[in-house]
Amino acid sequence: MAYRYNAITGEFDVVDVSIHPTIPTTFNNDIGSSTPVLNVLNLIGDSTQGVSTSGAGNTTTITIADSTAEATALLAAKGVASFDSTHFTLVSGFVTLSGGIGAEIFLTDEGAPAVDPNSLGQISILGS
Repeated sequence: MAYRYNAITGEFDVVDVSIHPTIPTTFNNDIGSSTPVLNVLNLIGDSTQGVSTSGAGNTTTITIADSTAEATALLAAKGVASFDSTHFTLVSGFVTLSGGIGAEIFLTDEGAPAVDPNSLGQISILGS
């Protein structure tokens, strides 16, 4: 009978090597499971969701892109980002500035006079 040190409990666990196959037969995922076919397991990213995979030797790398800021959700690249929920809202991966929490004062190149938003938090920039 074989034993393996368990770093979590600090004890030795009994390992029955007779029932463990040398090739994994099932891979458990967050949702569902995967079973290799002819000893091949595909790890496929979805670039439209900001995920890609690559492999070399015995290493598989899963890369998650940084998100980008664009005018619409269709143009923006999804990815990893974090935001203060006090100032931002998030719907289906698209982040918007929460109403009334924008910049409170803008200074001009000369520093004065300051430009204040109206009661809705809007600033109108009018040209001639």
